[in-house]
Amino acid sequence: MVTMKLTGQGWNRYSVCPNIRTKLNILQNEQRHWQVVSCGSMKFETRNMDESYIVDVTKKECSCRLWQLNGYVCVHSVATLAFLNVTPDGPYVDPLYLAAFFHNTYKKSISGMNGMNMWPSTTFTPPFPPLRRRMPGRPKVKRIRDASEMSRKYTVSKAGKKVSCGICKEKGHKKTTCTQVPRPPKTNVTKKQKIMQTQESVNMQGGGEDVVMGDALKPQTDEVMRVNESEQVVRVNEAEELVRVNQVVRKVNTTGQPSKRKKSERILKLKLAKRVEGEGSSVGSPMELD
Repeated sequence: MVTMKLTGQGWNRYSVCPNIRTKLNILQNEQRHWQVVSCGSMKFETRNMDESYIVDVTKKECSCRLWQLNGYVCVHSVATLAFLNVTPDGPYVDPLYLAAFFHNTYKKSISGMNGMNMWPSTTFTPPFPPLRRRMPGRPKVKRIRDASEMSRKYTVSKAGKKVSCGICKEKGHKKTTCTQVPRPPKTNVTKKQKIMQTQESVNMQGGGEDVVMGDALKPQTDEVMRVNESEQVVRVNEAEELVRVNQVVRKVNTTGQPSKRKKSERILKLKLAKRVEGEGSSVGSPMELD
């Protein structure tokens, strides 16, 4: 209040305030682009390209309504007053913008107030803060930090720092994206294809015999079948190719007791077999196969 009062002490009481004076000077420079045509009885039409507005100097009105809303003239009314060779201040500005109203606004002073220790005590119950209630949602664990505090206490931000490659020692990229190291082409191999490739490599290393199932490999109906090797001709893919197959014949179980199968070499090498502990486990006394 005191500062504003001291600011307006040197102003003339019947002059326009400096801020409004500055705006009027800007409008006087812009009114050069407007053309004014007289319509009679102090009414004028201002034109600029395809725009036109009606200004009534007697009623202090303009069809753009800025003169009525702001309280001081618009660019169209300034052009009209310049056509009449009249300055846009004085009676064409609302008295609210005069220095006399500014002085009346800030002529009073605000009295000071003592602190809480000087307030008189009363017999009324002092007000208490409202009871805290549980808000919906999960409660926050971290406190709300001030804007001046660091987001992380023991880490330093790497924003704006250039990374360097560990292979070519150049800056701007990492070793994972380095283009100077030749890399094998990426192949879209599925998990199932990887398993099939592993099984084929194990079969090649184990040297197992491929068994071709057909009508010639059906088990014989004799009581005891002996192991013999015979050559059989099998047609593959409708092409006449001779394939020698070693037919493996095993003995027929005539005792009625279930026979134990020998574990496949592929299962042993892939480590797919599991030992089951408990009743019936043969870990303590393994059986020897011939």
